[in-house]
Amino acid sequence: MHIVPRYPNTPEEYWGPNEVYSWADAPFGMNEDVVKVCERVRNYLEENSDE
Repeated sequence: MHIVPRYPNTPEEYWGPNEVYSWADAPFGMNEDVVKVCERVRNYLEENSDE
């Protein structure tokens, strides 16, 4: 399973895990931004898991 976070208003044709690399205007986060997104996703999954 892949979880691909997207910026708001990302064009639908770039929603796939590799398509974003074809988007010339794609905003890419710095390492700190990526770490924060990963923490948010992990926390959400932990809080909403069916254990």
